[in-house]
Amino acid sequence: MIVDRRPKAEPDNAGHVAAPMPGKVSALAVLKGQSVSAGQHLFSLEAMKMETAVSSPLDGTVADVLITLGDAVDAGDLLMVLE
Repeated sequence: MIVDRRPKAEPDNAGHVAAPMPGKVSALAVLKGQSVSAGQHLFSLEAMKMETAVSSPLDGTVADVLITLGDAVDAGDLLMVLE
């Protein structure tokens, strides 16, 4: 799997949503500018036929979406920014 170089999420920044594992973006559930609640589904990653759902760590607004469906990502990559 070829993975484009992406910025890494800052672990101390609660608004940075990182890829928990390497994989491919299989679903996007939110758009830039959308309000989200803590625990709300943001996107899903698929790797080796296993799917992982990633949820919002906080209440806020989606400030940036750095992925599209089908993108290959690596663990720790910055995929969304919440504010």
